[in-house]
Amino acid sequence: PYSNTNYVLLASVVEKVSGKTYADFIATNIFIPLHMSGSFVSDHTPYENRQLAVGYMRDSLQRRVRPEQLSGFEPLHRTSGLVGSMGIFSTASDLYKWITNFKSLLSNESYQQLILAPTFPDSKRYDRYGFGFELGYEKDFSAILFHTGRWPGYSSYLEYAPATGKTIILLQNDYNPDSGNLIESIKNVLYEVHPHRFIQVDSVQLSKLTGTYRLGNGSTRTILFQGGKLLVAMNEQVRFVLKPISTTQFIVDGFTPQVQYDFILNAGQVEKYINAQPETGTRYEAFKIK
Repeated sequence: PYSNTNYVLLASVVEKVSGKTYADFIATNIFIPLHMSGSFVSDHTPYENRQLAVGYMRDSLQRRVRPEQLSGFEPLHRTSGLVGSMGIFSTASDLYKWITNFKSLLSNESYQQLILAPTFPDSKRYDRYGFGFELGYEKDFSAILFHTGRWPGYSSYLEYAPATGKTIILLQNDYNPDSGNLIESIKNVLYEVHPHRFIQVDSVQLSKLTGTYRLGNGSTRTILFQGGKLLVAMNEQVRFVLKPISTTQFIVDGFTPQVQYDFILNAGQVEKYINAQPETGTRYEAFKIK
């Protein structure tokens, strides 16, 4: 299962068995053989001393700010020396070298066990988790390995189809990027899929959908209307744009696998919304409470 802590422990095991630092081991066994000259394990030096893109987040007013300007966040280079689950800097071209040559770094048996064997083999869902990758199917064309990544100031997405070699790598120096429908647009081109037809919905109709909604587990989500857009707020910093495909149906902008929000009205008033992720079989309801 997904666990950052386990990968921190695994990095310690690598150092113990190899007798090398994690940074040296990764450089010797991955970066150098694959000619990944733009990649390195963080040595926790400040941004200004390395050729790094400065990361940004959004404050409560949705202004772009450095992570250290927000309470509770620190710059990426201050990670207490943790490696294994974080701290590797790379480029899109280097990541392409890594993912397309990943199998060559392992025996076939290890590759099958560590990458393609799902953690929950009896799961009927398509989002089965391997050891380090989520496993799924893209538009019924082929099996894919994929994963998102986030750290204060940064976000990323990597997708790879072993059978076809089709690859998506997206790196952004924004923790909550309002980047349009980048990932979905790339997929539409890559897999030759006809995209959704987004429509214009007037502000009066969108405002009717705003409010606080309670999920089945007792937690809440807030739907906001700001800057002419409908947003779902996961917390104070993380918000996603909802793009309309009808007056009551919306697609989460830039999120993959695709997530859809369907607002259910009763006598002209919003009663609830249904959140669905068709590719993974996930579905839940949230009832409006105010």
